[in-house]
Amino acid sequence: MQHKTRTRLGIGAGVVIIASIIGGIAGNSTTAPTSAAPSSSPSSSPSPKASEKSYIVSETIRWGYRVTGSAPYGVDITYGNDSDHLGASAVPFYATLHGKAGALYQQVYAQLNGAGDITAKVYKITTARYSDGITAHHREVVATAHATGGYNIAHAEYFGLDAGLSHVGG
Repeated sequence: MQHKTRTRLGIGAGVVIIASIIGGIAGNSTTAPTSAAPSSSPSSSPSPKASEKSYIVSETIRWGYRVTGSAPYGVDITYGNDSDHLGASAVPFYATLHGKAGALYQQVYAQLNGAGDITAKVYKITTARYSDGITAHHREVVATAHATGGYNIAHAEYFGLDAGLSHVGG
């Protein structure tokens, strides 16, 4: 008797577990994007929300490079990807570039000229266009570096799989 009870309980528990897994998969398979990604940029208005039945039609990627802080004797800044190296020499500094297909990395390199305190950041900036006409922007810090004093260097570099993406979709 005891053996049959254990078998029935074991089968019953297995059925419950399988049913909950199938229910979870079925429940997730019908979900559509309900909102645009939140923006981390310093804007006062919230990002518009896409409708529940909308989908991403296209997505573009840009890269942002920022150096902030103080550099009383100057700073040498190089930014871009593995094939495009651009320069600047003052803080605060901010620039954006469109994504370049095949890029291996995105970076900002800032060297102090004698003294100071600087922070360098690389941002991934995504613009998604939805089927219902909504356009949503999202800015995310993907790399950060810091340097203080002397001729020290802040080198923020991003090697993500999407470092070479510029456009996805139609």
